[in-house]
Amino acid sequence: MNGIKFGETLIIRLTRCEAETHTLKNVILQALGAQNEIFPVSARLLPQRNDVLLLCSDGLSNKIGSSDMQRIILDNFDQLQIAAAELVKEANQRGGEDNITLILVKLKGDTLPKPTGNEIKLELLNLGNIHDPAEQDKMETLK
Repeated sequence: MNGIKFGETLIIRLTRCEAETHTLKNVILQALGAQNEIFPVSARLLPQRNDVLLLCSDGLSNKIGSSDMQRIILDNFDQLQIAAAELVKEANQRGGEDNITLILVKLKGDTLPKPTGNEIKLELLNLGNIHDPAEQDKMETLK
């Protein structure tokens, strides 16, 4: 495990195994409305043709590791509705105590660039400081 500093945020790099079992994996460190100022680490996905995006609840990710998720999706790459059903079925077979929610999306279109490899391409964004709008309203009222 090692870390890098990005603005005011320390980003800790974990191995895949560490990330799946880390005791703080579900802790939200920053949230709009919870503090006056946050320092988000934001990035934009640079999509490529046929990229598949999975958005899921911890009901799925706590039961199925990323390599198993990837295998199930790749085995059903041309039929994502079957992949989704298989992911839910597998999570339920492994205990399924929590709600299991997921969205699978395949990005298509001739305007998207063709894949150049297996790497995910991200562009880091600098959004500056984000302030709680409620705090800003209070400040304007005091003026």
